[in-house]
Amino acid sequence: VGMKRRGISNDSISAVKRAFKLIYREFKKIGQVREILTAEYPVLPDELELLISFIETQQDGKVGRGREA
Repeated sequence: VGMKRRGISNDSISAVKRAFKLIYREFKKIGQVREILTAEYPVLPDELELLISFIETQQDGKVGRGREA
């Protein structure tokens, strides 16, 4: 709901939903998620790129998904 209120396109919203499903339901690593989504979307939406880059930077920290590497 919040993304629609911000005026984000439906394509971007569906891409972010797809990324969340891959990461948190199918337990894919972020590198695999990036590969899958670049195959599905020739140009990644800005919102999706922001999400992926945020998770990648969290892997460097002591909390978050960095422990799975």
